[in-house]
Amino acid sequence: MVDQVYDYPHIVNKPYIIKEPEFDMFVLGYKEPDLERNYDEVKLKYPNAKLVSGIQGNVNAYKECAEQSKTEYFWIIFGKSKINKNFTFDYHPNCMERPHHHIFKCYNPMIDYAYGHMGIVLYHKKMVLDATEWGPDFTCSFPVKLIDQISNIANYFQTEFLTYRTAFRECVKLASNCIKGSDPNTNNMILAKWLNNSNGTHANWNQTGAEDAVKFVAEGQDLNKIWDWNFINSMFQKHKL
Repeated sequence: MVDQVYDYPHIVNKPYIIKEPEFDMFVLGYKEPDLERNYDEVKLKYPNAKLVSGIQGNVNAYKECAEQSKTEYFWIIFGKSKINKNFTFDYHPNCMERPHHHIFKCYNPMIDYAYGHMGIVLYHKKMVLDATEWGPDFTCSFPVKLIDQISNIANYFQTEFLTYRTAFRECVKLASNCIKGSDPNTNNMILAKWLNNSNGTHANWNQTGAEDAVKFVAEGQDLNKIWDWNFINSMFQKHKL
């Protein structure tokens, strides 16, 4: 056996009816205008859901959720999105595979496209707690599974800065092809949607964030700057002068 039960060649599968465990659930946010409202909506349907907000830095927030979690995996719902009414939290990882983070799709109406960005994630608790090194995308720095199911609808375009920040951070990842295992052709296709297909409230800031991201990557700047909210704010403020 290498790193998962499936590596063992002599496995006999037998059908059993078992009760699958429920996983802890967190709504995660940082100063989103609709955060409390979105959390209240989740809480109505899932009373045990917890709110984690106001923590500086995404990774610190992920680790806080992992610290609070009492289950092997835990769900994170991002505060700048709304749950798809048809989505249920009954997915369970295959216990015979090695641990992964499980990423579901998010529909982004601004670019009229659904993919993993901002999607609900089922995180492996120990993997989050043990993490000491990661790239520009924390989740995809570790083994992941992409689940072809729309879990939520993006709702990040509530303010100019939130729109810009979201577009800039995501498009740096797309333009740089920094996520291991991602397809450059797919990345370019999605990036083109951010650059050309922005529609709705603050669409101009969505496009500006994407354009700045492309320039940022072309200039060879440190990709890890996308973790620095103050740096992104300085980029944003240049357009306000």
